[in-house]
Amino acid sequence: DVCSSDLFQERLQKSGLFEGASVALDTDPATAEAAPVNVQLRELPLQQATFGTGYSANTGPRVTVEHIHRQPFGWEWIAKNKVELGPKLKSWTGELTSYPLEGLYRNLIAGHVERLEAVKEVRDSASLRIGRSQDTTRIERLTFAEVTHSKLDTASDTGTITSNNDALSGNYHWIYRDLDSVLLPTDGQTLSTQTAVGYALSRRDTSGTDHNGPFARLYGRYTLYRPLGAAWYGTARIEAGQVITRHAVGIPD
Repeated sequence: DVCSSDLFQERLQKSGLFEGASVALDTDPATAEAAPVNVQLRELPLQQATFGTGYSANTGPRVTVEHIHRQPFGWEWIAKNKVELGPKLKSWTGELTSYPLEGLYRNLIAGHVERLEAVKEVRDSASLRIGRSQDTTRIERLTFAEVTHSKLDTASDTGTITSNNDALSGNYHWIYRDLDSVLLPTDGQTLSTQTAVGYALSRRDTSGTDHNGPFARLYGRYTLYRPLGAAWYGTARIEAGQVITRHAVGIPD
């Protein structure tokens, strides 16, 4: 039916493989018993690169390079890499996501490395994430394990104080959508929640004292979309989050 055709078209567009997708049901009465579905596709290029430049008040000027490969080494995965370079901020973000699998699941591997210089502080951080996602019409789920590390050097009158923080966590993200369009919403609502539990290892001061312990993370966001008339649309959002742990436990930024 038409609803199924629209859903199929939406799935094709969200796969990350096509620039455009059109799905139409053949309405010829002669084939009403088994109406064919006509699908027209425009594939995205196998590789794509984007270059940019910008300026931030806290980190100064920067240049960015983003690269996407939609079949690296012949695998049915999508590889994304982003490099950001500036005098105070240097970072790399990489993500490897599988093509949609049975049940609309995808496997994913992601990593991030960053060096941030601020007044009297230098932070080096890195993370590795391995998990699986599922994206249905109304519900989106993401489950992953993550290892995170950060090293913070702080200048003081007596020298440099170094703190190292490491954490291992299990994470679950859940999104509910009730929208007129997932790609370009103008009417409806979404609810997004994130939960995490983990254990942190921290060496935070020159005495060598360790501050280890469990932690939890909670986050929620509600977004409302409404048409206002005369081709105007409004969006409202409320969000809140909290990291729960003992005060002495050091958790990577």
